[in-house]
Amino acid sequence: MASHIRIDGLTKEYRIYGGKKFKAVDSLNLEIEKGEIFGLLGPNGAGKTTTLNMLLGFVFPTSGKAWVLGQRIGKVGVKRRISSLSEFPATCEYLNVEEMLHFYGALFGLSKRERNKKIDELLEVVGLGREARKRKLSDLSKGMR
Repeated sequence: MASHIRIDGLTKEYRIYGGKKFKAVDSLNLEIEKGEIFGLLGPNGAGKTTTLNMLLGFVFPTSGKAWVLGQRIGKVGVKRRISSLSEFPATCEYLNVEEMLHFYGALFGLSKRERNKKIDELLEVVGLGREARKRKLSDLSKGMR
């Protein structure tokens, strides 16, 4: 049985104030097989979100290797086959609805024209309407986000 997720020595190190280094993830090894259900549990700061962000290609590891669906992380081919839905990222609160949807559409490789069309369709489906395009994400309820 082939692994759906394989992680070998994955490490993410950040430089913090004063040039000091902080390891958010330290030499993680993990293998998740097809059909397995897996969860990451741990206290705040344990590296759960950083690990997922590396697997999704949002953050690059400092060292180590990982594969998702048989492809190295960060490859466009694997990004087209996976998705993630997590709590609303605080760093995006300054964006408006249109900007955020353009960001996600670009991750999926959609052209600007395709993104504009899809944004209209998605806003209609969720009942927000075209006027919602310019609303700040921070002004929306959690359910609307």
